[in-house]
Amino acid sequence: MNKLRGSICYGIGPLDRNNLSRAKEWRKDIKEFLNGLDVMFIDPLNKPLNDYAEGEDFATKRAKLLDDGDYEGVAQLMKPIRNVDLRFTDKADFVICDLDMYAYPCGTYEEIFNSNRAKKPILIHCPQGIKKIPVWLYAALPWQLFFEDWGVLKRYLQRVNDGTDDRDFGRWWLLEWDKVRQGTTL
Repeated sequence: MNKLRGSICYGIGPLDRNNLSRAKEWRKDIKEFLNGLDVMFIDPLNKPLNDYAEGEDFATKRAKLLDDGDYEGVAQLMKPIRNVDLRFTDKADFVICDLDMYAYPCGTYEEIFNSNRAKKPILIHCPQGIKKIPVWLYAALPWQLFFEDWGVLKRYLQRVNDGTDDRDFGRWWLLEWDKVRQGTTL
């Protein structure tokens, strides 16, 4: 059925005080998977904007500002990053979050709750296990969208895509693109 075709997914997860190579790895893997479903993936480590990259150079610059006690510099550096990342939560049809409990997920929580206010599907992957996901999230999100294994998360998305899992949790609002395109030149 390809129900996810044309959707946008935003990949969130801790970048501050986290293993950057691990953060890159899971995003690369999920992007390749989603591309196979014709889903566009927004990666904060490879933003679809000319500015606001959060790679190695950015982390070094941020650390130097903190080390130097230039807190105004840190604020000015981070404000546009926060704005852009929250805008990506607005753009996304659904969100995939890698919630590594050994990292420091401050911005990740804001992105989760921003997405939650819009009642978007938020798929949480926690490498430490579903039982380690903060209990506050059980009250805020459908626990059925919590995963501890990437393979299970991907199989769930495949079932959503092919229509064999039609539970919407009051969140999956997938457009019928043929209807959207009627009367347009897209």
